[in-house]
Amino acid sequence: MIPGFLVVLPFLPMMITIHYSSAADRRVYSMLGIAFAGISVAILGVQYYSQITVIRYNLISGEQQGLGLFVLGNPHSFFWPLEALGYGFMGLSTLFAGFSFSEGSLEHWIRALFLANGFLGVAGIVAYPLEISTVAYLSGLALWTLVFPTSTILLAISFRRRLQYKS
Repeated sequence: MIPGFLVVLPFLPMMITIHYSSAADRRVYSMLGIAFAGISVAILGVQYYSQITVIRYNLISGEQQGLGLFVLGNPHSFFWPLEALGYGFMGLSTLFAGFSFSEGSLEHWIRALFLANGFLGVAGIVAYPLEISTVAYLSGLALWTLVFPTSTILLAISFRRRLQYKS
């Protein structure tokens, strides 16, 4: 769950930074990104915190009856829909924030990756209740592990360039 926290905790500040660095005429998109980021962080924060506390405490104390419904390792547990919903809102967040990028080739790549991340997030929200195969769902997750980190790295490069340009 620690890697999950490392993704979730900086996400909202990242979206706020995008908002304040966006052109005024594109801030409505980044503000929508912030709104969906807040929902995502709340859902995923509760989910991950529950996993590292309640689940862990029950495992340590040997109280495992009914625990399968709550362990994230079980694809039919209560926490899988929360995971899908949380990352779905994260996808919506990047989908809208992607439209706040417009100038330069680096920003075009960020926009494309944010839009792709948005598509993956929305697809996850749709796929889970339709019982799309676990293989398809995990394939989308594997693609996300490439798209999301790449977009955040490019975003960091963009922010660094902006800071160097202002100095």
